Amino acid sequence: MVDEELLKPSREHLARLGAEIKRQEELAARDVERYGYGDREYDRQRWAEFYMSGEPLRREQEGVAKVIADYYGLQAAPPPMVVRS
Repeated sequence: MVDEELLKPSREHLARLGAEIKRQEELAARDVERYGYGDREYDRQRWAEFYMSGEPLRREQEGVAKVIADYYGLQAAPPPMVVRS
């Protein structure tokens, strides 16, 4: 049986990481719209900064997701169901 209470902190952390990545993405889009309208170099540079700053968060997000998946993988498989007709 999977203990969901045990996974609750990991799920909350995963949600916080996703929210932070989304916040940074919205900030980058707002900056490009406000300061770099029509300036391709600024646009390219600002999005590169976003991807570089968000990469550690994405790696951490993947790590947390792997921990959750590993936990589910360690659970005992349910007994097979045999149907006789």
